[in-house]
Amino acid sequence: MKTVNLTVLGAGAWGSALASLASHNQHNIRVWSRRSDLSLADAVKDTDVILSAISMKGVAELANRLNTEVKVADSAIIVTATKGLDPATTRTPSQIFSETFPTHPIVVLSGPNLSKEIEKGFPAATVVASTDEAAAEQVQALFASENFRVYTSPDP
Repeated sequence: MKTVNLTVLGAGAWGSALASLASHNQHNIRVWSRRSDLSLADAVKDTDVILSAISMKGVAELANRLNTEVKVADSAIIVTATKGLDPATTRTPSQIFSETFPTHPIVVLSGPNLSKEIEKGFPAATVVASTDEAAAEQVQALFASENFRVYTSPDP
């Protein structure tokens, strides 16, 4: 399996659990949060996959910053692991990222997951969904392990 450069945006419990899963699979991980010393531009520099695990209230602003302040690689896959709807527009995180980055593959990671259980190595499963099958499969390989099953779907 190819080593992937993953940037996790959001250092909370969910972002940290996902970073840990990818790190366990020997991928290169950078974690960014509003409080980190790492700039957003440095966090996404030369990254293959950007995973957003921030709260819903910050998704639109983050997408806008990534689009206007930062150079996101044209080939970067954008994954959203955020649940909920934008309170102002009722858009989903994937709709926000799709509108902001229309040429990038967008993948939705969702499932009945509890970050504390994942961190403890308990068995869990999730779905990565995208209209771009290759992107979904790459994200599947990024996180899948003996204890964390990842299924793909073409329906985000």
